[in-house]
Amino acid sequence: MAEAIFNGKFQKPTEAFAVQHLDPTELNRLTSDVFLWFAVAVVAGLAVHFVLQSLPDLLRREKSQ
Repeated sequence: MAEAIFNGKFQKPTEAFAVQHLDPTELNRLTSDVFLWFAVAVVAGLAVHFVLQSLPDLLRREKSQ
């Protein structure tokens, strides 16, 4: 990698402007990460849903006692 020379301004080396190519193994990791986050979001949404659905019953039981 080329050394950056400081002359009062910050400069990027020319390699920083090279075209980045997508590696298929990186795409596999990206899709698995997306699936993982989607699954986490679904589980969290279901947990919130079930808690909110059970709240009226829990409050009704506390008032009747």
